[in-house]
Amino acid sequence: TIKNWAFNVSQGYIPFKTAYSQAMDAGRTLNETKYKGLNEKTDKIIQQIVDAAINTQDKKLKRSK
Repeated sequence: TIKNWAFNVSQGYIPFKTAYSQAMDAGRTLNETKYKGLNEKTDKIIQQIVDAAINTQDKKLKRSK
């Protein structure tokens, strides 16, 4: 699997939905659709990505000390 190649992977995914396209067409982000469930799902995935980025940066900083 992709995880075995040392890639960070999220738990879940952001599905292809028309509501996301509509939000972006209106200048909003993926978690600003008119559907609470889609927004919450997107928030969880985005938070996982942010957490992974912070964790990676923290590891790099610890190695450089």
